[in-house]
This record gives sequence, C-alpha cells and structure tokens, in this order.
Amino acid sequence: MYNESIISTSFVKYLAIFTSLFLAPNLSAQTTNFTGNGDGSSWNQVSNWDNGIPTTDLRAKIRSGQVVEISSAGQVARRIEIEDNGTLSVMAGGMLTITNSDDPAIEIMVSGVLNNSGIILIDSTSSNQGIRMRDSAVINNYAGGQLTINDTEQEGIKTDESFIINYGTITINRPNGDQEGILLDDDGATLDNYGLLVITGDDDTNEAIEMDGDTEFTNHGGATLTISGSTKGIEMDEAILDNSGVINISNTIDEAIALEGEDNEGTLTNQFCGIINVSGAIISLSGDDNVLINLGIITSDTGGNQNDGTFTNDGVIHAPDGVFDVDEILDGTGTVIDGPIPAVQSLCFVAIPTLSQWSLIILGLLILSIALINIKNEERVRNVKVHNRQR
Repeated sequence: MYNESIISTSFVKYLAIFTSLFLAPNLSAQTTNFTGNGDGSSWNQVSNWDNGIPTTDLRAKIRSGQVVEISSAGQVARRIEIEDNGTLSVMAGGMLTITNSDDPAIEIMVSGVLNNSGIILIDSTSSNQGIRMRDSAVINNYAGGQLTINDTEQEGIKTDESFIINYGTITINRPNGDQEGILLDDDGATLDNYGLLVITGDDDTNEAIEMDGDTEFTNHGGATLTISGSTKGIEMDEAILDNSGVINISNTIDEAIALEGEDNEGTLTNQFCGIINVSGAIISLSGDDNVLINLGIITSDTGGNQNDGTFTNDGVIHAPDGVFDVDEILDGTGTVIDGPIPAVQSLCFVAIPTLSQWSLIILGLLILSIALINIKNEERVRNVKVHNRQR
C-alpha cells in the first residue's frame, strides 16, 4: 500500500514536470513577435521574429512603432495583431492569407496602419470578425490592392474612430454571416471609396453597411459600391453619405437604403454625377430630421418608398416600371420619369486630364498659336508684295 502511494505520487510529479516542460512551450509557440533583429522589416525573414515566421497555426504580433513589409506571395498567419502605431504593408506582388482565424483575423490597435498594394485574403473565419479597427487605425487599400474577406459570421470590418481609404478592390462575402459587412461604429469613423467595394450576403445577414453616430461614407467620382443580398443595404443613424460615383443595391430583404431614427440627423446627398441604382427594395427616411438630396440619378423598380423626413429631388428619379413613389410629396425641381435617362449625365464621366496631359495640351496650343501667327505674317507679306506690284 505504501509503495503504491509512492508510485502514485511520483507519477503525478513526473506528469506535472512533463506538462511544464513540453505543454507550456507549445502554448507559447502559438504567437510569434516581430523583433526586427534581421533586416528590420521583412516578414519572411526568420531572424526578424522571436518564434519563427508566422504559419497557419501561429499568431503574428507587430509591436508598437514597427514597420513590416510583405513583398512576396505565399505568406500566411493564423491571426495578426498590429499594436499601437505599428504598420503592416503588403507590397505589390505580395500576398497574405489568413485561415482558421482566431477572433478577429486582423486587429489594428490605436493608430496602427494596414497598407495593401498586393493581395490580402481572409478566409474561413466562421464566427469571427475579419478586421477589427481601434481608435485612429487606418486601412489604405491602394490602386491594384485586393482585400478579400470571406465567410465571417461577425462583421467583415468593424471600426471605432477609424479610417478606411480604398483605391483598389475590397470584397466582403458573407454567405453564412449574420452581422454587418462594414460597421462604422463610432464618432469620426470614415470610409472613402475611390475604387470598387463589393459586399454580398444572404437573407439572414444584417446590413451590408451600417453607419452609427457621427460617421461618414464618401463614394467618390469614378468609384463603385455594389451590394447584393442581406436584410438591408445601407443603414444610417446620424450619419453622412455623399455619393458622386455609382451605388448598386439589389436583392435586399428590407430597405435598400434606410435613414433610421425619429430625431436623427442623417444626410444622404447624391451629387450631380452620382448614380444610385436600387432593385427589389425601398428607400426609407423614417425620422423627421433625416435628409435625402438627389442632384444626380436614382433608379428604382420598387414602390412604397418611405419619406418621413426631407426628400429633395433636384435631379432625375428613373422608375423603369413606373412604380416609384414616396409617402410624402417630393420637394425640389427635379423630375420623376419612366423613360430614358438624360444623356447630359454622361458628361460627368469624361476623364480629367493628368498633369502631363495638361502639359501636352498647353504645348499643342502654343504650337498652334505660333503657326497661326506665322500664317498671318505670311499673308501680310503677300498683301504688301501685291500692293507694291499694283503701284
């Protein structure tokens, strides 16, 4: 009996030692911290990490003030945390894939920056957020950059007082999610789209874009936002949306665009060059202080649009099926038509010359002016010769 007790006690001790020696290091191995002890910036240089280059089973942490660059394809991680004032840049030709992620796949802390000129793919992150942005965090998706977020049950991108600037392509696919594609969730958060923004969902997904508080979304000239699926397209609560580009919203269950709240001062302005195409859902202003100003073109194939606020139409509302209506009378001097859209709007999309093109134009005008002067001088000389002969 005594020997059995000793054996049992010894077994427990050895088991504890085994666990402390082997299991604890394995737990700590789940995270690797960027140290910069190699060349100071390269993601795929092992000496820049304290626990090896990130893998699909290894979280990556970029510490405050560090600048990390991904310049080659095939780079992966389980999860990435960019600490305060840290920066991760995916360069042109670089590719980062995050799969089987913890929650969220990428977390950008206060004043952290994510730059993308290559490809970022966040995939198979069921029940988790794609990207979580804390105060003053920034996403710069540059021209040529592709940021794709697939299959998140929670938000594709959730911001606090943060900033998203897109010149490339951002795609958020939510076939099984029940939260927002993009949630601008705090005063001062902004979304500036100069490129292509695509958000898809199904009948069970929440708003493609939800804007709460004093937040702003600007869809600039030449930019396109395409929303397909979800319960609502864009929901605004004391928010501002300014559109000079193209917004396409289809297959939403409830409102395509909803300015919510009884006393909220939400404002949507569709500028002269702006086009909003709505199919299969209504536009709703459900609060007295909500404002929609149309200076461009709105197309809609759905009746029953709600206006409890101020809906001013100084542009064109095109109802192909002749069914566009609102609960209250439209203000403004614009028209509601069911015929072709006026061609004048196409003038908005004439490309603005670049600086080098302006230089060539100016040079061409100077050459033309000199040529005209020479022609006039030659004509004057001929006239003088003719006059002298006649004398």
